[in-house]
Amino acid sequence: MTAKKTVKDVENIIRETRIGDEQIPLKMLNEALAKARELARIPNLSGLDLSGLDLRGVNLGGVNLSNSNLSKANLSKVNLQYAQLSGANLSHANLSNALLGKTNLHDAKLNGADLSNAVLSGASCLYTTFNDANMQNLNAYKTRFTCCRFVNADLQGAQMHGANLFDADMRGANLSKAKLDDSNMHSTRLQGANLNGTNLSEVLLRFADLHDTYAPRLILAGANLDRVEGWNGLQVTGLTQHQIGLEPTARGWQARVDSWFGSLSDLQKVITQGKWGEFDIEDAPENGKIFEGVLALMELHIATHPQALEQAREAAKKWANK
Repeated sequence: MTAKKTVKDVENIIRETRIGDEQIPLKMLNEALAKARELARIPNLSGLDLSGLDLRGVNLGGVNLSNSNLSKANLSKVNLQYAQLSGANLSHANLSNALLGKTNLHDAKLNGADLSNAVLSGASCLYTTFNDANMQNLNAYKTRFTCCRFVNADLQGAQMHGANLFDADMRGANLSKAKLDDSNMHSTRLQGANLNGTNLSEVLLRFADLHDTYAPRLILAGANLDRVEGWNGLQVTGLTQHQIGLEPTARGWQARVDSWFGSLSDLQKVITQGKWGEFDIEDAPENGKIFEGVLALMELHIATHPQALEQAREAAKKWANK
C-alpha cells in the first residue's frame, strides 16, 4: 500500500521537477500543485528560476512565486489569481490575457512584459515597475498602483476605473483612450504622456505633473486640478452642470462643451445664433450671458499662455502615428 504523501513530500516534488525538460511534461507540475491544494497548503515555488519557460496551461492560482525568476516566460492566459508574486522578475514575460486578479505584485519587475488584455483587477502593486510594458486594453479595476513606474508603457484603451496611482511615474506613457475615471492620481508624473481622449473625470490630480503632455479631447469632468503643474488647458466649473474646457492642440485652441468640440470662432457662432442644440443644451435666457462670459475667460486664458500651441505641436509630433 502506497504511503500517503505529506505536504513536505509534495513541495519536494514541485521543487525537484525539472520544469521545461522535454522528458518531464508540465502535467507533472499541475498534478503536484493540485496535490498541494488538496492538502490545504499554498503551493510554494518561491525563489525558483522559471525564466523562459512555456507555462501555458499551468494553474498557478494562489501559488507562492515570491522572488521567482519568470523573465521571458510564456504565461499567456494562465490563471495567476491570488498568487504571491512579490519581488518576482516578470520582465519581458508574456502575460497577455492572463488572470492576475487579487495578486500581490509588490516590488515585482514587469519591464517590457506583455500584459495586453490581462485582468489585474483588485491586485496590489507597490513599487512595481511596468516600464516599456505592453498594457493595451488591460483591465485594472480598482487596482493599487501606489508608487509604481510605467515609464514609456503602452496603456492604450486600458480600463483603470478607481485605480490608486498615487505618486506613480507615467512619464512618456501612452494612455490614449484609457479610462481612469474616479482614480487617485495625486502627485502622478505624466510628463510627455499621450492623453488623447483619456478619461480622467472625477480624478484626483492634485500636484500631478502634466508638462509636455499630448492631450486633445482629454476628459476632465469633475477632476480635482488643484496645484496641477504643466497643463496649459482651462477647465470651467461652477457656472453650469456641463463640462466646459479649452485646450491647446496642434491645430489651434479647441473649446469643449460636453461632447462638442470646436474653435473659439465656432463657439462664438453658436452663442450669437443661439443654436444651443449643438451643445445638447436646452434653450434658456441665461445661456447667452453665461457663454459670453466663458468665451471672454477663454480669450484671456489664451492671451496668458502664448507658448501653449507650440508646446502642443511638439507633443503632437512625438505621438504622430503612435
